[in-house]
Amino acid sequence: MLNRFRSRQVPSSPSLLQRFHTMFKRQGQPNAQSEKNTHSSDVAFQSNEWNIPLPPDLIYLIIDTYLATSTIIALCVAFPVLRPYCHPQPYRHITVYIHKAWLPSQKLFIRIELSECPPTLEQDNSIFLSTLDDLGYAGTEKARGVLSLVSDLTHDLTSIHLDVTVRWNELDKYVKVHIFSLLQRSGLHSVTLKSCDIPVNLLGVVQNLKTLDVDTSLGRPDIFALSGKRGKVYVEEVRLRVGLQHCLIGPGTPFDWSRLRAIEYYGYRGSPQGLLELCSSSLQVLELAIYGEDEYIDLGVLADLRHLTLSITYAIEQTMYDNPGTYSSIMPFGWVPDILASCNGHNTVEKIVLILSTVDRQDLRRCDWLSVDKIFEREGTWMSLKEVLVVNCKVDEHFTYRELQPDQLEYIEAIPTPCLQAREVIKWRQYVENGI
Repeated sequence: MLNRFRSRQVPSSPSLLQRFHTMFKRQGQPNAQSEKNTHSSDVAFQSNEWNIPLPPDLIYLIIDTYLATSTIIALCVAFPVLRPYCHPQPYRHITVYIHKAWLPSQKLFIRIELSECPPTLEQDNSIFLSTLDDLGYAGTEKARGVLSLVSDLTHDLTSIHLDVTVRWNELDKYVKVHIFSLLQRSGLHSVTLKSCDIPVNLLGVVQNLKTLDVDTSLGRPDIFALSGKRGKVYVEEVRLRVGLQHCLIGPGTPFDWSRLRAIEYYGYRGSPQGLLELCSSSLQVLELAIYGEDEYIDLGVLADLRHLTLSITYAIEQTMYDNPGTYSSIMPFGWVPDILASCNGHNTVEKIVLILSTVDRQDLRRCDWLSVDKIFEREGTWMSLKEVLVVNCKVDEHFTYRELQPDQLEYIEAIPTPCLQAREVIKWRQYVENGI
């Protein structure tokens, strides 16, 4: 099978669209009106009933050799019957960007990325669609054509990323309809929302949702947006990058959190405690990144927690006037022993990761590690614990545990922690960029 969208040495010509038109014949005898519009792209667009006189392999060869990506997109819009030939592989991942248009006369522009591989992987098979023309205009007619094409290419969609800076109530109806249709794909199991205030109850149509990533303020439930009753959506993994929003767990939420297995939480505001109580029996992986000590979090409600990651930001300020060359530290390290102490001593935790964003290794020694170590001094507690990993990072870097690679972690000298050392579980590492 020829690879789609490989680099082409022969540029395409706009006249190729007309040439392709002459290759196909309508089934049956055309009437007078259709004869008048034989060469009209509108007629071609309205019908999928064309006879293709060439073998599929030859069609692939012509398209793959002589047509650039931009012409292939135009060909798909003009001749829907050719879409399977232009895109024989299904696109499983989509990123939708909707932003304010650059020109005052235009409301918005849409840019869409389609790929066969997950967006997090390096890929060379992505295609990009945009409603902007060569002059920078975002016309409604072109937007409808692009969205129609996207609908045809994403029947096997598994993940969607919405980056929408235009408020939901300001979007045109046809745009909302297409987004809604994408969310209803039966195979869709991953949704990422960035700057998108979509009403939270609309996510209830994603009945097979497994992973939810929220980097925005969701809209309140819209009682007029959906008709009929729908079952609750069971999410298995959630990433909350702006704290916990009440609409996710409050009245009108489409979610049932009783099967939630993993949480990544970035606590710019609010506390995850309400969510922890809703998934107390199922949660196994918890990563908390909190930038203050105001919120108390009780991990004692979690009955089956296996992996705990605590990430804190450690800010260093230089005292330039009174004591030149000296440093003072501001860090919420006291939050670490408080969180660990909230765990039931007879817990199921197997691994603890502490990620500290600091300036240099000496800053680690300023932390009260003995208060952390004391939590593990009682015999018969923390019996499942196999590893405590401390990772020191630079102040301008923030990493989640899944982003840390083994070859980027360098051994550093241990700080005395008698109880953890007696258990033989403590490890000290320094993050080294690119492993060098």
